[in-house]
Amino acid sequence: MVSLKLIDDLKIYLKKAEEVWVAVALMKDAGLEELLLHIPKNAKQNYLIGIDLPTSPSALRVLQEMNVRAGLIDQAETFHPKLYIIETSDELVSFVGSANLTKGGLINNIELSIKSLDAQVNSSLIAKFEQWFCIAYPLTDDNINQYEIRYKKLSEANEKLRKETPKIKLTRPSSTIDPLAGIDFTTRFFKKEHHLAFRGELWEKRTNAANIERSRVYDRFIELHNVIHPQFDNYGLDNLYHHNNPDNIVSHYYHVDGFTSKQLDSMWLSYGKSENAILNYQSLYEPDLKKTKDKQRSVQTFSHHARLQIRVELKFICIWLFFGKKNGSAIDRSFFQKNMKSPAYRDSIYSMIAGLPEGYYISLSRDNSKYVNEFTDAIDLYNFIKKDRPENHFYIGKDYEISEPEMSDVNLPTTVLTEFKRLYQLYNLMRDTQFG
Repeated sequence: MVSLKLIDDLKIYLKKAEEVWVAVALMKDAGLEELLLHIPKNAKQNYLIGIDLPTSPSALRVLQEMNVRAGLIDQAETFHPKLYIIETSDELVSFVGSANLTKGGLINNIELSIKSLDAQVNSSLIAKFEQWFCIAYPLTDDNINQYEIRYKKLSEANEKLRKETPKIKLTRPSSTIDPLAGIDFTTRFFKKEHHLAFRGELWEKRTNAANIERSRVYDRFIELHNVIHPQFDNYGLDNLYHHNNPDNIVSHYYHVDGFTSKQLDSMWLSYGKSENAILNYQSLYEPDLKKTKDKQRSVQTFSHHARLQIRVELKFICIWLFFGKKNGSAIDRSFFQKNMKSPAYRDSIYSMIAGLPEGYYISLSRDNSKYVNEFTDAIDLYNFIKKDRPENHFYIGKDYEISEPEMSDVNLPTTVLTEFKRLYQLYNLMRDTQFG
């Protein structure tokens, strides 16, 4: 099994651990704190910590005060393992990969670990741990104090070096390989030039040429809007509104610092709450918001609330209930999580989720998605939904390949309306509706 967010997989075993072995090249306070949250107090703990990388002295002192079995590795060769072994009453499991005992390693970074339940493999890993432990130094005051002196000097030197070293700007060479080769765009609603506007080498480009390519997608979205929006009432989408600013009905085709991603890898057409509803949210939750040109940006805007959207990327066209924006959508998210505690509400949500067609999935982060037909019941869904975090996007949707019949110039508008109608029920049940 591959683990991409290690703490989620560790927690399953840590909560029933009888003994834990951890050998890492780097340990920080937040990483240790996160790990200890899930280890029973009566579990035996063993740690081997490298000090070639900037391990936090304060974290070492935490281990020292806990009086657990722990040692420092200080050898000529850099100590670089990332090993976690957990023994429960009925099994032995190990995780070996790239994740150090830091918040980044356990939660935030892009890491990769392999899980093993093989008894022979795990016994050999414990044997290797014990072999390393024989050459480890104890966590005495003297050893930690000596290391802390070195740590502070290296931290100061690294900070000075960081400030003096010029930043680099990475680039992507223009690809000579056509990523859309073999697709017949003759009858496609979005043509080849629309999708190519999101090839990797253009993501961060702010040139006029790059903006012109993306602007063609903007224009095509406006054409789509003019076709589907007048039909909303016919599909029961009567309480679904476009952005009050006509220029923002479609997402930006050019970079705007603080408003767009550094990488423009897609564009979208969205519909959500009305202008009056948004103003009411601002009045309630941001009563002191100054309406001046230099005002702090409101967190109660159209884009910070749940929306239905169609999205165009390089190789896909996506139709989503974009429920939670990264670092946003606090009101809708809070409303939903609170109501999910009710069994009756959970059952209603599960019934709608389970009724979505094949291909629909729920995404809580880049590495945490699940197809709707994988949920066994409302509790299974609830346990997954509880993993939603404000620092990630949260959406429910389906990604269409460009060549699918539903994405043709004739069918795409109807497909969007049909899928919006399907998702609209979830949209109305999941979001906060106090202002409509």
